[in-house]
Amino acid sequence: MKKLFLAVITLVLPLQCYAEDSSSYIDYRYVKPNATLYDILNSSATPDETFILNNTLFRLDFVYNKKKTEKLYSKILSKSESFPDSTDKYFSDKQLYLTRSVESLITYILKDYAKDIGPIRVPLVISADKYRDSFFYDSKIYSSIGCKGYGIAESYIKGCELPSDERTDFLEIAYHPDLKMTDDPNQLNQIPNNNLKESFSYKILSTIPQLLGFRSSINTKGYQAPLSSLDKVLYSDFLDHSVYEGLNFSDIHDNCFVNSNESCALYVKTDDLKTLFSLKNSTDNSARLNTKEYPYIHYALYLKPFVNIPRTILSSGSFINYGFYTQLELELLKAIGYKINTKEFFGNSLFSSGSSTKRQSVVFKSGFSAWSKENNDYKTDQASRVPLSIGTTIYGSYNDIVQEGTIASVGYGSVGIRVDGSFNTITVPKKTSIIENGHNSSGIAVTYGRDNVINIDGDVTASTEGGIAINLDFGSNALSDYVEFQGSYHRVRTLDVKEKRMTREKGAAVSAPSDIRGPLVSKLNITGNVTGNKNAIYIDDTAHVKEINITNRAKINGDIVSLWEPFVDDKKTGVFINSQHVDLISGKVQLDTNYDAKKSHVRAKILNDLKTNLYLGSDISHVSEKAKYKKENSRANISIDGNIIGKTINISAIGGVTNICGYIDTNKLLINNASLNIKTANYMTNYMTNYVNTLDLSHGGQLNLANGNPEVIVIRDIVKATANSVISVDTKLDGTVIDAVLFTGKTNAADNVINFEPGLSYNEIKALSSDPKALLNLLNKFVKDRNFFLSQHGLSMRFPRHIWYTQGQMGRKVKCTIRGCYLGDFVKTYAYSSEKLPLWRYVLSFGGIVLMLIAAYIFHRKTSSRFY
Repeated sequence: MKKLFLAVITLVLPLQCYAEDSSSYIDYRYVKPNATLYDILNSSATPDETFILNNTLFRLDFVYNKKKTEKLYSKILSKSESFPDSTDKYFSDKQLYLTRSVESLITYILKDYAKDIGPIRVPLVISADKYRDSFFYDSKIYSSIGCKGYGIAESYIKGCELPSDERTDFLEIAYHPDLKMTDDPNQLNQIPNNNLKESFSYKILSTIPQLLGFRSSINTKGYQAPLSSLDKVLYSDFLDHSVYEGLNFSDIHDNCFVNSNESCALYVKTDDLKTLFSLKNSTDNSARLNTKEYPYIHYALYLKPFVNIPRTILSSGSFINYGFYTQLELELLKAIGYKINTKEFFGNSLFSSGSSTKRQSVVFKSGFSAWSKENNDYKTDQASRVPLSIGTTIYGSYNDIVQEGTIASVGYGSVGIRVDGSFNTITVPKKTSIIENGHNSSGIAVTYGRDNVINIDGDVTASTEGGIAINLDFGSNALSDYVEFQGSYHRVRTLDVKEKRMTREKGAAVSAPSDIRGPLVSKLNITGNVTGNKNAIYIDDTAHVKEINITNRAKINGDIVSLWEPFVDDKKTGVFINSQHVDLISGKVQLDTNYDAKKSHVRAKILNDLKTNLYLGSDISHVSEKAKYKKENSRANISIDGNIIGKTINISAIGGVTNICGYIDTNKLLINNASLNIKTANYMTNYMTNYVNTLDLSHGGQLNLANGNPEVIVIRDIVKATANSVISVDTKLDGTVIDAVLFTGKTNAADNVINFEPGLSYNEIKALSSDPKALLNLLNKFVKDRNFFLSQHGLSMRFPRHIWYTQGQMGRKVKCTIRGCYLGDFVKTYAYSSEKLPLWRYVLSFGGIVLMLIAAYIFHRKTSSRFY
């Protein structure tokens, strides 16, 4: 009980950031002067508040004055170069607040270097110039022993004496004037959300490492004196030693030059990075490392160093979907001489991969929570309070991962388990919890790759504002979705089309890597508990999820939402992925093999394959991958407290009972040998309408709307029903139906019969049980009411065989004569009442009859012989 109390307090206690318990590290989201315990337990962060420290290592000062700006650039530009366009009124208090947040995060990472003398001030210039790149300029490089190769800011942080002459360093943030930069104060998140605009936080985070010394002392030919902190730990596959002053790129390899990507094979060599990437030493110097896994360093615009790990902050690609540093990038900062405890931001990281023929199995017994400096380990009874953390990072592919250790965080913008690889299987066991209760955080996020499988047997929670328990989303491109956005089967460049560097056809079908030519998640299996404040399961318009299995005893608290929407264009030239942003070009679907889009049956098959199949009551424990049909669990009991929304979601209730406290708006609803109970939430007495394109009531299928509330369901396109299925509806004592079931399309019912059965309250059924004539009269009026409705569609119904309680999940059999109707046995669901008897029951009965006949014959012979 004591541990439970401590765990609960941990999730709501104020976030106090500290460096050896220094009072200068305070998060103002929660803490108030003289706050009582009651104040702390009952306070919560507001969406626009973030992580701010009293005292930071450096301070970025916006320079708006034109003369000051020109003076800064005059130190670094030649006479032939013109000054870039700058802006003086672009930034509001929101961006200033965001800048302070970034300063605070970097200071917290480097809290061992905290100083009492105040921050070093670095000028910040905003440049509205699409031809420039964000960059940190520092013309003052130390050459003295001990600080050799350091810039001004790096020297200050590492303890070198600052020069007395005039400062020449400054940071330039450049942006495309047509795209602009987002001013969203919540843009600091592990998963970017800047959409069409450029991410301001990304631009700062990508240039701060330069300020800290992550730069190279090079020209177009090679390395110069003095070497930078990065250069001193830089090695190559083709060298037996690190780079040195005067080393030319051509000396490394014939194909090596300043802006070559992998030809120089340059990498940072530390024991921590070797461990992170499972790097094995090779005696063969010509052997190449796996560039998809190991972080090569290369140079690009302004001779700025980049890391060859796609989509990360320090990478140079056209698509960046990390909103903060990875453990790899913090390890690189450690490599250039900084003391950093990466365990405060990352619990486990897996960058290595198995293969399609030999998968890698990993069990993470450790989790992620508050860090204890004294014990050099996690405090398992306290959640982490650090923002932008990741409990477990899965960057590799072909891995089977079991997350046994619990992950608990209240830091904003954090992720419990983040998956960026392909063909991985991630399992959260029964006794494991993933708790991400910081603002705008995600329990499990799959943000890149294909054909991943997620098994949730334990608990996944993201219960604070903006929280998503299972987030299936490629995220925004930090460079702007307008520049490029990627998703399942598609890669698009809208800006290149607008600026006429590409045709619309090419811009909609930029060659997609094989890692995204498949569903982001092939299977999501849930047998545990999933809770999300914003969404329990979110499928973005960029992500395809092929199959979701919600099984016995699973509980979903929160909405299941899918924005995924493939379509065929008007000219029938292919299948495209619809974007929620009308300004973006829709991406053309790219599969592993080419397809003939001119053939209608090919397009139809692709559209069908791109649906999301949501199975309720399936039994996944004994089903092989090649099984044609899903195996049902007739005893399944599933609870979904939220809405299910998605134009491409096909719901299949195939076993047991599923209770949905919310409304549905999906493509298809199939119910087979199962009961699906829908009770829409009461939003100020305005009950929401349920929509499906297709309703398929198969054998033993029961759509139960009888719950005491007026329900509305609209079937847009087609209703299919067997004679052995039913729709249960709330009914008044005069036989009229309260719920509205509307057919606006076609019907396809066996023998033109669709069955309805009434639902009444416990007291009403109790009263009718003693009045057979009244019950017969009610059922006759009910049949008349329903047949009048069905006759408009050329249908009819048979006389009801059950009556259902609006409270609970039970019904009673009904038997009628000309004198009245009588209530019979209780039934749990319509499927139980209408299920076919198994063959062994018939065999047993037949065998029993035979035995009785034999016994009767023997008895007859014995008794008759007495008379002779």
